[in-house]
Amino acid sequence: MKNLLIGIGLIFGLDYAITENGKAESWDKAKSICGPKGIINVGCGAGALSLRLGYRGGINRASDPEVKANIDKDPNNNGFPNFYQIDVNSQPLPFGNKEFGLAYCSHVLEHLSNWQFTMNEMQRVADFTILVLPSPLSPSGWLSQAHEQHFSVKDMEKIVKHYPNTIIYY
Repeated sequence: MKNLLIGIGLIFGLDYAITENGKAESWDKAKSICGPKGIINVGCGAGALSLRLGYRGGINRASDPEVKANIDKDPNNNGFPNFYQIDVNSQPLPFGNKEFGLAYCSHVLEHLSNWQFTMNEMQRVADFTILVLPSPLSPSGWLSQAHEQHFSVKDMEKIVKHYPNTIIYY
């Protein structure tokens, strides 16, 4: 039993490390391609867990100068600059077409019943889109009751094909 628990702990620890590495790599890529129009951070995460996970090297991504808008449905914005309370599952983004260089969306789509609506909105307001999704092999991704969607590698390939200028990290 002890070995089983150690094994499960190692799997979830590795899963967390891979997820955090994907977030770091994707954020660096976002900053490199957003251009002067900047980033719309869709699902910036206003909750306590998101705040803990949102920090990299002591810097909160929501406060990076490239971020021109932080979007979340939770009204607790934790002092994030340029915060808009929007439920991206059903509410259009209140921005003009191609107003941003990049839409960044990390670990949000899997929580939405209407993720295509959100993708269409991100594509409308930004030149590029970066998605960070749970790995199709991730036990935490498949076991989470909070996830309404589970994206396979084939699903991700279809997303990239259907939504131009989209990069997916997992």
